[in-house]
Amino acid sequence: MGRRKISIEKLDSASQRKVTYHHRYNGICKKARELSIMSDVSILVVAKTTDTGRYNACFEGDRSSRDFILQFLNESNEIKAKSMHSTGEENNAKHLENLKRQVAEIEDRLDRLRPLQKINQLQKIESLEELHEMEKSIRDFNSTSSEDKKMTRELPLPVYEPIVPDPSLHQWQMPMNRQDWEAAEYQAAEYQADVYRAAQWPPPRAHDHEAGPSYQQEFGTHTP
Repeated sequence: MGRRKISIEKLDSASQRKVTYHHRYNGICKKARELSIMSDVSILVVAKTTDTGRYNACFEGDRSSRDFILQFLNESNEIKAKSMHSTGEENNAKHLENLKRQVAEIEDRLDRLRPLQKINQLQKIESLEELHEMEKSIRDFNSTSSEDKKMTRELPLPVYEPIVPDPSLHQWQMPMNRQDWEAAEYQAAEYQADVYRAAQWPPPRAHDHEAGPSYQQEFGTHTP
């Protein structure tokens, strides 16, 4: 009858775990001794128990365990130092690349923002060309990539009214609000009406018998 195969899994009983640990640990040390003799190598076995936190070690070889451990620790520290140095250089290089990329993105956004310096000085714009150029610059800035939009909010288009002539000043001006725009529109309409009446003087009328007395008194009578 063959031996039953033991499944490799954590034992539920703490006492069973302790007995199994000591039994198998001694077996590992025995195998290490045999391997050291047969292969002429130095072997160190270190184990730490989870219940007490104590370390158990067995050494097999032609040197003392102290010298072996010191050499092992020194070599491990050298490897760790080289690894940390290499990792530090790589991290510094990546950090530098990220900084360069951020600087380039900021410079690019500043270049796109320079044409918008007059956005808060609409009253100083002297021509429609400048106004249209500013509007185009804002639209170009707002049409950037989604990544730029995450870092910079969209700028609002300027609120302005159409440029209209002011009959009283005989020059072009830009109303700054709706009330001024309505007043300028009314003045422009009155101005156009005055020009039309002056061009049609005396105003066209029907025969004298169809015109009222107020009309005859103001413009006189006329016989066709």
